[in-house]
Amino acid sequence: MYPFTIFLVCRVLGNFYKRELIDYSKVFVSHKTIIGNILSMGQLKKTEKLREIINLGASIAAGCQPCTKYHIKKCIEASMSGIEIHEIIDQALQVTAEAFQIMSLKAINYANGSNKKVVEFDLKCETKRDVLVGLVSSYTINNTDIFDFFLKSAYKLGIGDSEISNIMETSKFIYSKAKAHVDILSENKGLISQVYSKQDCSSGCGC
Repeated sequence: MYPFTIFLVCRVLGNFYKRELIDYSKVFVSHKTIIGNILSMGQLKKTEKLREIINLGASIAAGCQPCTKYHIKKCIEASMSGIEIHEIIDQALQVTAEAFQIMSLKAINYANGSNKKVVEFDLKCETKRDVLVGLVSSYTINNTDIFDFFLKSAYKLGIGDSEISNIMETSKFIYSKAKAHVDILSENKGLISQVYSKQDCSSGCGC
């Protein structure tokens, strides 16, 4: 009788411990999944933040009011602080202002018969955010001097060609959206845009 009782007790205890080990294994796997999800969410937030930094910079440089309003909202949703958003706005405005200054000086030099290079400017490029905004803003407003400056800074910070290409594509898209608003306004006013012709620009300008 005793051996059979001992056998039953051992069998029950064995099943209990086996079940408990399986349950703890599930708990461990569950915790790994939760931690993985948290890390993924953090990475997603980081990605969204970088994307909206670029989007806002392009919107401001393109002069698109609806785009700027929308992407400021998206920056807030990406957990950016008011200070961060203002710094993005300031950097984009600084780049566009510097670009217009360079263009005005070059135009004056050309009018005076001078080909003196004008590339002296003081723009922030210490952080990745500064460089991302600088790249997309200068690309959007078509300033090669500033774009080249931020391109060199980007490579120093480890920003690769793939990320830079994405910035350029974002710029093109947002610029086209900004242009669309003006086109719609023009059409509503009864204005018809003329089809571009190569004859509008001499072959010597390089356009």
